Amino acid sequence: MNIIKQCRNSGSWTLCPFVNMEQHPLISVLMTSYNAEAFIAEAIESVVKQTYQNWELLILDDASKDGTRAVIDSFHDERIRRIYNAQNIGYVASKNILLENISGEFACFVDADDWVDCTLLDELLKAAISQNAMACVCDYARISPDGKKQVLDFYEESRFIDVKKDEIVFPGGGILFKTEVVKRIGGFEMFFDKLLGDDNYWAFKIAEKYPFYYFKKPLYNYRANPNSLTAVFNNLRKLTVVAVLNELKKQRLKTGTDWLEQDRHDRIEKFEKHLLSSKKWLSEQYRMYAAVRLDYKDHSAARRLIWKAFKVYPLSTKTLRTYFYLIRQKLS
Repeated sequence: MNIIKQCRNSGSWTLCPFVNMEQHPLISVLMTSYNAEAFIAEAIESVVKQTYQNWELLILDDASKDGTRAVIDSFHDERIRRIYNAQNIGYVASKNILLENISGEFACFVDADDWVDCTLLDELLKAAISQNAMACVCDYARISPDGKKQVLDFYEESRFIDVKKDEIVFPGGGILFKTEVVKRIGGFEMFFDKLLGDDNYWAFKIAEKYPFYYFKKPLYNYRANPNSLTAVFNNLRKLTVVAVLNELKKQRLKTGTDWLEQDRHDRIEKFEKHLLSSKKWLSEQYRMYAAVRLDYKDHSAARRLIWKAFKVYPLSTKTLRTYFYLIRQKLS
């Protein structure tokens, strides 16, 4: 069935497809917030304006210190449920609380500083049902701090993801999943608290066991945080996350389990220390973060990261090329 609706990003009337209304399961949209006063209204509005109407929005505010809670309370849609933490417990633990409070047959995470196109729930649900998938995810658009939009296309066509071919398993934002997978694989690992990577590991565990469908359309808008990438100055372990994730995935594909599942945090700690002991490896991580900052034309952060890379390992030709690219970009 089709119905005329005004989609949020189009600015004009358009034809928005609906799932056959004989199949309209409840979708629980899950949102955590912490000091998101500047953005959360846009995130909530993007859910309220969905063309698919059978949803509930669970918002958990993790003891924000700004006006986030007042913004949340300004919305009066009866489909919005609120959880207010008395004290800050962190992003990962907050998401696990949301997983425990799902009512819907399907669920989807939307971060408080992002927003989604008005057909996201409708189109992902239709794809999941038609493909008999346990999870479905779309492309996303990355929004830089200056407001520029870059669509990230991961594959050439819609299809299932094959983790055995080392294919991308997406992070949690925008993934629509059957809630029964939570009972089967559990929630997010607290090991990743303050490190990031928890959603990537969780999505991988879904994709290794169940049909995980990629829908080629950018329906999720990710607002790049200018502070997240430079946070490596305060926590070197963030530099190791990608390598740790790759190692855990390799172990799971080979043996069906991994150090984290076996509660062998000592092995992970030893692995991290080995990585950080290599000056060449450490320098390359700083350089790669600098390259990302250059994508955003954040020259100040890129320069600091390049300096870090040179200081750790002065002989890297890659770092030198990145530095010259910085100079050319500033002069252009």
